[in-house]
Amino acid sequence: MTRGETARALLASLVAFSVGLLAVTDLRAAPTAHAWWSDSVTDTATVSAWTIQAPATTCTDTDGQLFETAAVTWSEVTSPAVLDYRATFNGRPAPVTDNGSTRSVVIDQGLITQVLGSLLGGTYTIVVTPFLPGTSWTGPTSTRRVQGGVSVFPPGLTLECVS
Repeated sequence: MTRGETARALLASLVAFSVGLLAVTDLRAAPTAHAWWSDSVTDTATVSAWTIQAPATTCTDTDGQLFETAAVTWSEVTSPAVLDYRATFNGRPAPVTDNGSTRSVVIDQGLITQVLGSLLGGTYTIVVTPFLPGTSWTGPTSTRRVQGGVSVFPPGLTLECVS
């Protein structure tokens, strides 16, 4: 290789090295670009409070039958949530009957005998408690009283709604 060829080769290598160095330096020195944007979103929700109310109970009794009955009845609550109901008769569980849009507890000779073991008579307390199924949430109770006993004339069981 001649001296001129060597110088050209050295110059070509130097130029190639310089271009490569500039390329690497430019890439590293390039400014960082940030893309900031705002994407607005509107979210709405309706929050409402609801309190379980005491059932509005009514008490009706049958007069003049051999074995009278009394029924405590109330309308079912289905909105905003479906409620269920527990009832007690003198502190013991009493069966609640689902009548479609109403519920009831019927007090008769069988229930009185089952709870008290006798038909001597007295005042019986029926307590209805609404609750939200699957939770421990209960509402205020509704209480009704029925007075009953054995009648000699006319013979049979007498029941009277007293409150």
